Amino acid sequence: MALVFLGTNFRETRALDLERLEAHADQIRSTLALKQPFGDGAVVLATCNRFEVYLDSENAPEATDNVRAAITEVLGETGTEIFGRLKVRNGDDVVHQIFSVASGLDSMVIGEGGISGQVKRALSEAAQVASASPEIHRLFQSAFRVSKQVATQTGLSASVRSIIGEAITKTALRMDDLSNTKVLLIGTGSYARVTASALQLTRASEVFVFSRSGRALKFAESHNLKAVDQDGLLAALVDADVVVGASGRQGFVITSDMALAAQAKRVQLQAPTQIYIDVALARDIDPSIATIPGCELIDLETLAKLEDSGHEEELIQAKKIIADSIREYNNVKLERSVDPVIAALRQQFGAWVHDEVAVVKRRSGDQAALDVERSLLRVTNMILHNPSVNAKALARTGEHHDYIQAVKLLYSIDLTTND
Repeated sequence: MALVFLGTNFRETRALDLERLEAHADQIRSTLALKQPFGDGAVVLATCNRFEVYLDSENAPEATDNVRAAITEVLGETGTEIFGRLKVRNGDDVVHQIFSVASGLDSMVIGEGGISGQVKRALSEAAQVASASPEIHRLFQSAFRVSKQVATQTGLSASVRSIIGEAITKTALRMDDLSNTKVLLIGTGSYARVTASALQLTRASEVFVFSRSGRALKFAESHNLKAVDQDGLLAALVDADVVVGASGRQGFVITSDMALAAQAKRVQLQAPTQIYIDVALARDIDPSIATIPGCELIDLETLAKLEDSGHEEELIQAKKIIADSIREYNNVKLERSVDPVIAALRQQFGAWVHDEVAVVKRRSGDQAALDVERSLLRVTNMILHNPSVNAKALARTGEHHDYIQAVKLLYSIDLTTND
């Protein structure tokens, strides 16, 4: 089986296309699972700034064709165009990619919070459609361990940032301070909760919350905010110097016409530039608002153009952890190539022990047989310990073939391995 990666992210693909892929990720995942041969693995990782497919297959070209067919079937002609932008990687490059992604090193904002959880969900969703092969599972579990290691052993763990947190931080810098600023928050879901927490750190003077679902009042009470209903939305928009879209639902809440109406009143009040933040793929804010005088928009594409500075030493350390982890991953994979040999040896010795115990049992009874079995198993473990350790050591250097031949010769065991 071979590992294959197909993917794209915010650096190479328009936000609109990433939005299409994320919105149809479940359909693509299910369609691909039906096309994959039994035993092959496929994980679809779709987030607000990336779309990636990790494959484990004996036939890499066929697996790649299956991904193309699944995307095209779900998205139509648009899928064919998008597929052409997916980069293809193989072997160690696949391992490096998932390790980097899970550790937050391939994110729009280095150290982005939540990406490891998104990777875990992707594996879980693959398991639900029976497309998480043993090797895919091992790859992702290794990625989780690397992510934890990077978080705990580098300085990045002390400054883990989400995209929304970074956008709010940049807004605070542009406005010098948010402590005397009124903010309008749109949404009451998990994304809005993260936003509310980030806003609390800025000590914004007032935060109003609006929800199309009617949950604004309950959310406001639990987060010490002020709820706004549909009738009060325009007035809240006029008062707000910062507007944050965080509902994650389709359809604009703040349209261009609403922003124009709000700006007309803000000009009369001599209010400062109004900053809109909308970094979800399902936008709450009409992006054309960026063209309105007095309005500034910070979205995914805006953040993508900003250079992330700092943390150079931590990044060097994190990259070393990933490089070391890739070597260890490959070493373990090599070691596993001799597992069938070791298993066959233990099976052979186990058969001899079983036969001897049966003889003792007939001659001397159950208790004597039990004592002999325990003794022979201890001896078996001692005899096979060094050969097992040596076999794995030889496998790491690719020198295990002579070992396998020796086992066949000494014990007359018919071994079926991948040597």
